[in-house]
Amino acid sequence: GFVLQSERTGFAQIYLYDLEGKLIRNLTEGDQPVVDFYGYDEKTQRCYYAAKDGSPLHTAVFVRDEKGNTTTVSYDANDNKIGTSVTAKNADGTTTTTNYDANDKQFSSKTVNEQGKVLSESQKLDDGSTKTINYDENGNQTGYSITTETEKGAKVVDYDVNGKKIGSSDVLANQDGTLTVTSYDENNKKVSE
Repeated sequence: GFVLQSERTGFAQIYLYDLEGKLIRNLTEGDQPVVDFYGYDEKTQRCYYAAKDGSPLHTAVFVRDEKGNTTTVSYDANDNKIGTSVTAKNADGTTTTTNYDANDKQFSSKTVNEQGKVLSESQKLDDGSTKTINYDENGNQTGYSITTETEKGAKVVDYDVNGKKIGSSDVLANQDGTLTVTSYDENNKKVSE
């Protein structure tokens, strides 16, 4: 086959054709115009390209596979790395995007369903803990949790949508590789182990 760049959607994108000129599939998509095409690896079915990323001043290098999984490395106008974003298509039809800073430290992630409704999102807080916001199938926030790593595991505190504590759990990693989870109610009374 062969690869061709076209603006058929209004934005410069890359398309894969068979030798008879029949479109096999788009290799890139979206509203970021492709500015450089580095190549297509038929064996891995990965496309390598550069596109504008949210701003005419920011260019990003993309690696995209046939499933739509994409790794994006963003740069500022002076070619300094801003960060990396990894978007994965999950087997259940959801898509998870995980974001990393310029030092490749994860700072947020988001999972959406096929309709684009947010199911969960998480972000690293300044104190090193992680806040995970949960949503129902309609995209309505149902609550959130704060997870803090401990010496032997993690402490998870759950809150309702209004920020009222509804429970917590201590998660301990055992030497045999199993986990012990102890759950508490909103008053820190043990409810299960």
